[in-house]
Amino acid sequence: MAKNISPLQAGIDGVAPPSGDGIDFLFETSTTQKFPIGQRVCLSNGAVFHYAYALTAIGRQLFAAAGTVPAGHQGTLTLCSGTASLGGSKVGSKTLRIIASGTAMTENQYQGGQFCITTNVLGLASTQVCWIKSHNAAATGAACDLQLHNPLLFTVDSNARGNLIMNPFMNVKAHAGAAGNWPVGLTTTIVAATSYCWLQTWGPTGVVHSAMPQANVGGMFVCGTATGGAVSSVAIAGINLYPLVGYNGNVVGVSGCVTPAFITIMP
Repeated sequence: MAKNISPLQAGIDGVAPPSGDGIDFLFETSTTQKFPIGQRVCLSNGAVFHYAYALTAIGRQLFAAAGTVPAGHQGTLTLCSGTASLGGSKVGSKTLRIIASGTAMTENQYQGGQFCITTNVLGLASTQVCWIKSHNAAATGAACDLQLHNPLLFTVDSNARGNLIMNPFMNVKAHAGAAGNWPVGLTTTIVAATSYCWLQTWGPTGVVHSAMPQANVGGMFVCGTATGGAVSSVAIAGINLYPLVGYNGNVVGVSGCVTPAFITIMP
């Protein structure tokens, strides 16, 4: 697993990777990481792409979903009590020690992600979102020290609880229709499992329509309820409960076909 995950891009349009072939690199996949995870590239037509690591195989022109935080890491318990020997989690500290409860944590598994914390003691005065810079590997039930970008705003005690948020472009997977997770981008080519790729997150493109295609030009669509990663019309009863990912282009969607669209996930 790659360890070089960039939490921030330089400039509003990011830094376009050097290439002697124009935008050809946006349609390549590799088992070797070539750019920082989350690297942002914006093209002159407004299309935006982000570099991602795919945990599962994903077909072309289909939506990928964000990686899932393992059940064993949900509702993670903090280990600190405000003393240096227990992680140094006092006001101003940039280290937060947690327990890898339920399952082990690999090194930098949540690098570029966040940790939402509350002590349930001081109400809203004891809540904070911590941005994760790096962390060590930890066995199940062992301590894991999160190195943070932002300092703690209150002393963490043994009553604290928190939830981890993974970098949205790390460990992406094929969107599983109605059972899918948060959609984060559209593939530009066939993506093999455990490989690096570019996902389009905004702008003009083409999308695959499910068995319930978009019925009107310009209408909204969601990440569908049928074929994983395909889109469905929001006009169909109940589908408005799923995430909006874009608008149909100037051609009516046809089941199983790729038709023009404008996606609106992340500009």
